[in-house]
Amino acid sequence: MGPSAIEVKDAVKVYSKASLKDKLLSPILKRAAGEVRALDGVSLTVKWGEVFGILGPNGAGKTTLMKILTTVINQTSGRASVAGFDTVEQSLEVRKRIGVLLEESERGFYWRLSVWDNLYFTAVIYEIENPAQKVEALVKAFGLEEHRDKWFQKLSRGEKQKVALARALISDAPILMLDEPTLGLDVKTSRTIRGWLRERFGSRDRTIIMCSHDMSLVEDTCERIAIMNKGKILSIGSPREIKSLISSGQRTKFELEVEPASDSLKKKIVDMGWEAIKEDGKMVLIAPSSNPREDDVRRIVVMASEVGQVRSFRELEPSLEETFLRLTEGGA
Repeated sequence: MGPSAIEVKDAVKVYSKASLKDKLLSPILKRAAGEVRALDGVSLTVKWGEVFGILGPNGAGKTTLMKILTTVINQTSGRASVAGFDTVEQSLEVRKRIGVLLEESERGFYWRLSVWDNLYFTAVIYEIENPAQKVEALVKAFGLEEHRDKWFQKLSRGEKQKVALARALISDAPILMLDEPTLGLDVKTSRTIRGWLRERFGSRDRTIIMCSHDMSLVEDTCERIAIMNKGKILSIGSPREIKSLISSGQRTKFELEVEPASDSLKKKIVDMGWEAIKEDGKMVLIAPSSNPREDDVRRIVVMASEVGQVRSFRELEPSLEETFLRLTEGGA
């Protein structure tokens, strides 16, 4: 094993806009059609045992990066390694060490084989010891007992996603690569998957790299996050570090819950130069600056306790969604 689970250095992926016909007929037509840089100098490191998330709008390059790391495609330039093995020169060694859920999770299944047979076939391919026992454990873990004998093509979108996740875990690979793992899943199953991700699918030694549009999933499960846009990485850090990128210079917000609510209290707070907005039985208070005076904060708490019972009072930090939008829209 290498010193890091995943290393990407200056990865570039360029696609031609030319059609296959144009490429075959004329190099001139290929050049005239132009190029798309899906990745533009991407570098990142994922540590062993880490859950690492990638966020980005559609077209940011997330899936292209995942396909390079899973050896589905090669980068145009730069280097990528997984478990210390080069994804181009040692692709077979890479595949031995990864479990994969790509965005097109339905691909690679036999549509007229049952759930059980599809998983068993994969277990045999990976030369799993006691393959039937492994498949039974996964069928039970993913709540697929009632679907075990159904043809894959007759499953719902969410059920197919469960089977795809189960297949990604069959080899007990030390590195899992998951592209939209909760896509198409109901709320209950999404919550279950979130719990499994937090527990590294039963192994603290397993590394997970995950792309998702589910902000709460990423924030709840990932130790670090990379935010991508237009083929570049804009920032890498913990969820708290990422959110702090837009908090500097922003007016501080607090949430106050007091019973009974009082319009007179709201007026007093506004008279202090603050904003006060009622939301769902609570008040969101916006300070005049990013660093409100402690005396003002204490005064608000005292005034609230004089008019009713203070249920809660806490500072609000920017949400990951708000940070993501500001970074990818160029607002930060």
